[in-house]
Amino acid sequence: MKKKLLHSDWTIFYIVSLLFALLLSFAFMGGDDVASMRLEGGTLAGYWLHSLELYQTQTARVLINFPIFIFTDHPPVFWAIYMGICLLVLMSAFSLLFVDREYRREGNHFIACMVMMFPFSVLYEAGWISTATTYLASAAFGFMALVPVRKAVYGEPFRWWEYILFAACLIYGANLEQMMAVLLACYTVAVLVLAFRKKTCPYLIVLLVLCILSAAFILLCPGNGARTDMEINTKYPPFAMLNLIDKAELGYSTALKWLLFDNNVFMAVSCILLALLIWKKYQDRFYRLLALFPVCVTLLTGPFSSAAETMFPYLACLKQDIPYYGLVNAANRGGILEFGRFFLMSLTVMTILAEFVLLADDAGTCLAAMILLLAGTASRVVLGFSPTIFASGNRTCSIMSFCIIGAVVLIYMHNIRRLQLSERFRKRILTAAEIVMAVCFVNLLFLVAAAFRTEFPYSFRVPLL
Repeated sequence: MKKKLLHSDWTIFYIVSLLFALLLSFAFMGGDDVASMRLEGGTLAGYWLHSLELYQTQTARVLINFPIFIFTDHPPVFWAIYMGICLLVLMSAFSLLFVDREYRREGNHFIACMVMMFPFSVLYEAGWISTATTYLASAAFGFMALVPVRKAVYGEPFRWWEYILFAACLIYGANLEQMMAVLLACYTVAVLVLAFRKKTCPYLIVLLVLCILSAAFILLCPGNGARTDMEINTKYPPFAMLNLIDKAELGYSTALKWLLFDNNVFMAVSCILLALLIWKKYQDRFYRLLALFPVCVTLLTGPFSSAAETMFPYLACLKQDIPYYGLVNAANRGGILEFGRFFLMSLTVMTILAEFVLLADDAGTCLAAMILLLAGTASRVVLGFSPTIFASGNRTCSIMSFCIIGAVVLIYMHNIRRLQLSERFRKRILTAAEIVMAVCFVNLLFLVAAAFRTEFPYSFRVPLL
């Protein structure tokens, strides 16, 4: 049994999830964990009733808040175990969605590396338990809820228990507004595509209905209005002065600024990987130079920003925070600096989308990648229509980030499946990715040590105490 487990294609997921849970078990709580999201000495019934009460006054995240109240009232080790399970579910979902059986071991190693490049620093902004349970858990079960789309498209059979499992994952994942938007977009497109092909899958229609009901549950939440008024009055008064175009531009600019100019490892690695794939596939000089453009942008504003700003001081302007009125507003009158930042972000994103199109050899793969990228990004851009856009911080970029990681895994495995990458090239990519993953684990160690602490460096404590 032990030998079989060690040689399993899924072993890497178990190891990564276990290490992830172990590190998080040492996390110190803070923010909402010890303030608004904690019910000391509560009961399951009490946690549930309070979650329902918040639906009337603050948020529609009833299913998400329920476990948060449980974990904040118990030792953090239980939450850490849950996070390890969620990470395992997320990686397994990516594998089931994007990897064929014959490439399972290689694909799973690549997925584990890419997922660990996610900027976990965003998952403690409002407290470890509150933030990570809200975003990581919702993403994990939300992506698992997309597995029926692949099974329906490829005509794979469902086991009886999968009907219940995937529906439950969808209901839980869609309780987060951003994940609901991604699920709704994916299921709508999937049902339409199957209808165009004159195929039917009643279960997919049922899941689409559940997505629509989840959207209605969120949009009709009485607490939405109360929370909006509170946040406008206390956190973001200028929001009331913005028109629809201003709000759309605000969501767009803040999303792309964080994605491209905030030194995100997963984005830089993704751009480098896409460029390498383009260079392997195309000999045309234009395509090759095009692929290098996002690499230069993410590296010069990320890992090499200090050296770049020494030579070109005005590059530091790219990393400045987006103003409350949006990047292009009445105060700056759409000046050349603001327009230049807006143009550079847009051009970089369009180039990345073009790379995905160039690397997808069939319409199905291209459509799947575009839906993930556009729906994921739109789920963050639409936050410009909410006054919580600045109060919520960078954690609202989590779903968008996981969608991009999923799209990168999809396109990489697609090129492997099409036999367009040599075994030598794939081994080098995997070796480099594993090195970056190891560094990311070290980074997570110090992140856990530093968050909500006044002492540093890291000191040992028994998680159960």
